[in-house]
Formats: sequence, C-alpha cells, structure tokens
Amino acid sequence: MKYVKEVMAIALMISYSGFTQQDVCGEPVFSVEKAVCKAWYNRGEQLSSGWRLKIKVSNWDETIVLEKAYFRNSEAQLRLESQKSSFWLIADFEISKKGDEVNTFNLKKDEAILSYQKDGKKRHCKIVDIKSEKPSFHQAMGDGKRE
Repeated sequence: MKYVKEVMAIALMISYSGFTQQDVCGEPVFSVEKAVCKAWYNRGEQLSSGWRLKIKVSNWDETIVLEKAYFRNSEAQLRLESQKSSFWLIADFEISKKGDEVNTFNLKKDEAILSYQKDGKKRHCKIVDIKSEKPSFHQAMGDGKRE
C-alpha cells in the first residue's frame, strides 16, 4: 500500500509538470521566419509611445482570421501586410496611460502570443526570441498654426 501511494504521488507530479510545460499553441498552421520589435516615440501634439511588432511568416493560409497580439503586457489588433512578396503579421501597441496592462499570459520581454481562428476554432501561437530594433522618433511638422 505504501508503494501505491508513492507511485501515485510520482505519477501526479509528472503529469502536473507536463501540463505546466505545455505550449499554449497547438500545431502551427504557418511558419515564423523572424520577429522584430521597434519602439516608437511621437513628439506631436500629444506625446505618445509604443511598439510595432512585425513577424515575417511563410506557408500563409488565406483562411486564417487574425485576432490579437499580446506583447509586453499589452494587446493590439493583428493584421497581415504583404511587403516585397513576403507576408508580415503587424501589431501596433500604443502605450497611452499607466494601468492599461493586460496580464493574460506570463511572457518574457522577447515573447508574444498571437490569437487567430482557423476552421472556426480559436488558436494561439507563441512567438519567442523577438529581436529589438533601433527606436524611431516622430515629430509633428511645425506647431499646426497658420498665420
């Protein structure tokens, strides 16, 4: 009886550790070639800042319905752009005010989760090793007043 309890305890620990290590994603329906993030700052009428997440994909399936991207405790709408015969998934995250954080997933700074639908089923895909690019700065031309 003592051995049965020990075996059951070990089996529970193994099954629990396997569950916690499972990826949020199922079988991927597209391939990720690279992922980059670029911080941006706008010094226009209203100061604003954020990130642009760009993910180059291949084997793209036109039946995929894009939903949201979750990155650095924020969420943004996901869209598909075609650039130079390549497909890119783009999400623009604007940091408008403190406290808008979304803690849906426990992610590292270089990780994101994409949500989409395929065949009517909601799916998620985890993107890792997102490279940071040099930030870009934007400033409004003039003060907007005409004399």
